[in-house]
Amino acid sequence: MKLRIKQSTNGSSQNEQHSGLGKITLIKALEYLYEINSHMRAFTIIVDCLNSNAEKFYLKFGFEKLYSNNGRIRLFIPMKKVIKLFSAEAEH
Repeated sequence: MKLRIKQSTNGSSQNEQHSGLGKITLIKALEYLYEINSHMRAFTIIVDCLNSNAEKFYLKFGFEKLYSNNGRIRLFIPMKKVIKLFSAEAEH
């Protein structure tokens, strides 16, 4: 089963970049996927980066390169990593 969460880090205006909005949105999206993982199991979360700024953004948060094709870069983060992140957060 595929679940798509569309997040546009590359469509931000110059005023919105570096405001922390992308980070907050990503954390909330990962938190949502963590919560629904108990009902719909997932092994990994995949994002398609439309430009190098988006790639840098996701790499900074632990995503890893899966492959690139025609200038598009696909990154992933294992669900186990997300589970560890939010499980550790719940313990504190």
